[in-house]
Amino acid sequence: MKSDRPEQPWSNRVVGYGMEDPEQFLANPHNWRIHPHFQQDAVRDLLDEIGWVKPVIVNTQTDHVVDGHLRIHIALGTVVPQKIPVVYIDVSPDEERMLIATLDPLAALAIADKDQLNTIVDWMYSPPDRPEEPLDGVLDLIQKQNGIEPKRNAHAGRSPRMEMCVCRTCGKQHYRVPVDDSNEEEHHGNEDPGETEDTAKA
Repeated sequence: MKSDRPEQPWSNRVVGYGMEDPEQFLANPHNWRIHPHFQQDAVRDLLDEIGWVKPVIVNTQTDHVVDGHLRIHIALGTVVPQKIPVVYIDVSPDEERMLIATLDPLAALAIADKDQLNTIVDWMYSPPDRPEEPLDGVLDLIQKQNGIEPKRNAHAGRSPRMEMCVCRTCGKQHYRVPVDDSNEEEHHGNEDPGETEDTAKA
């Protein structure tokens, strides 16, 4: 749908950059996203492997975090002191709510070029007999979410860390470590969508 607004340059709402201690951030009271433990592990693996490549976003009008709650949560749990890169924006409280509601979900609307994804995964899995790496679990999840059978299934001795299932108790779809059917109720207890020590609202 094309906007009826006149053509003009988009506003630059970025007003600064900085580095902050994780303890200095103020969580957004309107944040609605809960991150399960396997996602926390995947993000921690990526931070351990590569480091910071994307800043946290903070609104200067409210001091609220707009994006990056999970990375802050992980940084708070590390033994080594962390400094987090920040981009500061200047938006109204109503605009902040709009960003909280749409920023991540809009990015998630992208669809996969499966050939391109397979090419990247093949490169990351070469040579085929290499030892398992921490980011392999992340690749499993990305492939499954895009309808691709994880590459590790084709490698002897490598089974995916996660599988998709539908819980018999709550009827919701979950990722889990493969378990016996007899443990289904236990799985539901461990994967409750509420905020526990294994989940983070971030």
